[in-house]
Amino acid sequence: MNEPSKIADELELMRYSYVYSTTGGVMLAAHESRDQIMHLIGLPTEGTSMMNVRSDGSEHWIVLDKYFEPGPGIDAVSEAIMHSWASLMCLTMGHRLKESGLSTRPLFEFVRHLRNAVAHGETFTIDHWKGTAQFDHLIITPDHNGIRLWDFLTAGDVLALLDAVILELRAEAVASNQRDAPSPLPKE
Repeated sequence: MNEPSKIADELELMRYSYVYSTTGGVMLAAHESRDQIMHLIGLPTEGTSMMNVRSDGSEHWIVLDKYFEPGPGIDAVSEAIMHSWASLMCLTMGHRLKESGLSTRPLFEFVRHLRNAVAHGETFTIDHWKGTAQFDHLIITPDHNGIRLWDFLTAGDVLALLDAVILELRAEAVASNQRDAPSPLPKE
């Protein structure tokens, strides 16, 4: 499988992860029948913990009960989840595009600036201007230096960007396969 296709597959998996974690988690946290839902999916309504294995093999536990008690408003939690995922998407897309050497197109240059903004505290820090950085109606210019990322775009814009990048990578994979395919015409 060629590089653009592999990157597109990784980004597709990230989209699935985003959808599952945001819809499931937010719905569970917000739903008034949360206890019934947890029972239906086999989770106890009290004493629920999630275990993660650390790199040294030890276990790290997170007690989940407090996350299902009244706390921050669901709108604040939803926004935090969406921004966290959108930031992760920007970092991943930017890194993978840089590795691939495909990052010179206006769409991919746009992603590069988002990645750098996330890496600099979610603020545009434009030290190296390489050229046009555009996605749909959104255009990044050197004047964006110092602007907060989430004042410029929304998590919804990042999801639409993810889809556009995946489409561009799939098109690049097809074009690359066509360039690499042997010619059916006889050599003269």
